[in-house]
Amino acid sequence: MQAKVSVSKFNQLLESWASQSPPIMQFTVENVLDTLGLDSSYYSKVLELLMKRNGDEIIAQKVALCPSNHKLRTFLIDEEVDDNFECFCHENEFEVTKFKLVFSFEDEFKADSLKKKENRVSRLKDLMLI
Repeated sequence: MQAKVSVSKFNQLLESWASQSPPIMQFTVENVLDTLGLDSSYYSKVLELLMKRNGDEIIAQKVALCPSNHKLRTFLIDEEVDDNFECFCHENEFEVTKFKLVFSFEDEFKADSLKKKENRVSRLKDLMLI
């Protein structure tokens, strides 16, 4: 039986990434798995955890890719994509058929995470002065 994903470590990771300057943006499920040391069998659980936060702390997005996997444009996960695109590697416009699922942080979550980080640093400084 597969072990559970530590929600505490998951939350700490998100807060850490959101409080970096600049914050980590357009991260993938695979980035989370790698950082937490989890194998691909945890993909669906991590995806579920991320999607539960969509619209609250996290913005789920899809990145349109050209046939050579160059990033073209980012859309909200449920946004309709019916445009043709151009890429420097193709002569003609083409319809996008490949997307990459990515996640970014809501501004409020970034601000809250940064504030928590600053408070932790301040408390550590206070402890060092004792």
